[in-house]
Amino acid sequence: FFNVSTRSFKSIYAKSGSDISKTYAERVVQSIAIEKQIIENLNERLIAAASMVIYHRDMLSNEYLEEIASRQQVHYIWWYNPEGEILYDSTDTFVGWKSTPGDPIHNFMVSGDDIFIEGIRESTESDDFYMVIYKRASDGYFVETALNADYAIELIDMHSYKNVVKDIVENNSHVEYAFIIDDTKEIVADSRPNNETTNINFYNDAFLGETISQEIYYSVSDHNVLEFATPIIVDDEVIAVLSVGYSLDFYRETSNYIILILISVAIGTIITFGIVEIFQLIKPLIVIENAISSFDLDTGTYERPKNPTKTFERAFNALDSLSYRIQAANRETKALYEEVKALAMNDFLTNLPNRYNLTNKLEELINENQEFAVLFIDIDDFKIYNDTKGHLFGDRLLIKISEILQSGFYNNYFISRYGGDEFIVIIKTNSKEAIDNVITNLYNDLTEPIEIEDSTFVINLSIGISMYPIHGDNPTDLIQNADAAMFESKSRGNNKHVYYDELKKDLK
Repeated sequence: FFNVSTRSFKSIYAKSGSDISKTYAERVVQSIAIEKQIIENLNERLIAAASMVIYHRDMLSNEYLEEIASRQQVHYIWWYNPEGEILYDSTDTFVGWKSTPGDPIHNFMVSGDDIFIEGIRESTESDDFYMVIYKRASDGYFVETALNADYAIELIDMHSYKNVVKDIVENNSHVEYAFIIDDTKEIVADSRPNNETTNINFYNDAFLGETISQEIYYSVSDHNVLEFATPIIVDDEVIAVLSVGYSLDFYRETSNYIILILISVAIGTIITFGIVEIFQLIKPLIVIENAISSFDLDTGTYERPKNPTKTFERAFNALDSLSYRIQAANRETKALYEEVKALAMNDFLTNLPNRYNLTNKLEELINENQEFAVLFIDIDDFKIYNDTKGHLFGDRLLIKISEILQSGFYNNYFISRYGGDEFIVIIKTNSKEAIDNVITNLYNDLTEPIEIEDSTFVINLSIGISMYPIHGDNPTDLIQNADAAMFESKSRGNNKHVYYDELKKDLK
């Protein structure tokens, strides 16, 4: 019976370690998803800026590129002729510079591709690193847009393998070490000292999709640990293996205590009551065995007796501790999922839906064949606030605006922060009368004096409107057409709005 009980407890402890390791592996997968989303969001920002430049190419100048760069929150924009010479530059620094073979831009020129996402690279003119994309117009002219990569690297590093491994060890008292092996069988993140040896061949089954375990000596703590190797699976492929070493001290202490209790009770019973009374011991032992056997490894719950004797109370406390650990791991996984979901769908500053969320909403309405209008709102002269008051002030102003847009009147509308000082409101109607009514409310609410840092400001708006299906049948066209109408409204003065069909008439 002693062997059965301790084996059952060891099985539960091992399964607990396996489940927690799988939870951490899922966290790595979610971190990879966050990194991918960060890169996609930044690339979308660069592509949107490039598309805007090509769309408004007849208006291009250094000053106009600077305005687009500020609005789209990119660091620079360069406009080239087909020969690779910079004609316009948002920084007013490199006009006249011409590409030569070997330059990154030259590779794009000769490729014939319409768009090329270069990713992060070092600038040819400085020691800075940038995320860069190139986009070509139909006549061979093309645009380069870039973001300083320090921001992207900082965001990505927060969710790197190294930080995940560090977090696993620091936030779990029973974990001795953790490391990650990539698909080339190289250790890419490791909390252990550099001189710790690793038998890479042991992890082959983990790369086949199985969670495996071994009891192995760990020199740092000078005792054996229970190590679990769990596959990290993305898009049905094992891209890495997470290995976590758990201390066996908790298991040894608990199992030894269970054995000690059982032996003590047995000896005490024999001495006090005689051999016949041993049978009175069987019932509480069966209670313990049933409790261990009933342990649900998915939820961390088990059938705990209502009033266990004091003799067995500590044994059940050990099971309680294991139960709490599993439940805590489940809560952490759920919380992490919600965090990842929020990061992927909402703007980090205003908590409004972001571009990704906006695109999903537009596609949803289009699939439902629902008529709707896209209101593209731009805050006039927002750059002046940033330049004179600082970016922190600008952020507070954007938060104030988003709070107004999330107030009662607008609860029936989908509102997104598109980027910089731009917001998009979706209204489920194509009635210009109804749309004009909403715009009137926007002017009334957003042009009221706003107090920030003991100062009062009045902002002005420019609004462009496109309607589905009249002005486009996909999210990209609808947003670009509303944006073009918004640019036209800017030329007409403060607090004006223009429908895209009015812009088309003007162009004719």
